[in-house]
Amino acid sequence: MQEDRIKALVQVSALRFQADQARLAQLLAKERDLRKNLQDLVRQRNARAASATRADDPATIAGADVQWHAWVDQRRKTINTELAQLLAQKSDCLARVQRSFGQDQAAQELLKKVQMARLRPRYES
Repeated sequence: MQEDRIKALVQVSALRFQADQARLAQLLAKERDLRKNLQDLVRQRNARAASATRADDPATIAGADVQWHAWVDQRRKTINTELAQLLAQKSDCLARVQRSFGQDQAAQELLKKVQMARLRPRYES
């Protein structure tokens, strides 16, 4: 009876650990996407700055270039804010993953001890 309850505990702890790992994977994917978006914006801004050195550039003449740079700056600020929030969530999630991993390992070890204790009398007789 006790062994059945511990097996159930092992299953629950394994599921929780897997769920926490899945949440962490989602956060890591989102972090990767945000960082890529930031890199793309910087790359596009640098490319535009290099190509806008001509005085007859239509975007520069129309003033669209200034507006576009302002939009890029605003977008980078927004992405950096999202990234900071995500990094805080990631830190909390890492702590949950570590805790659920430890609980899973403890439950597995407890099951092993109970199983060994159940088998031990057979070896002694």
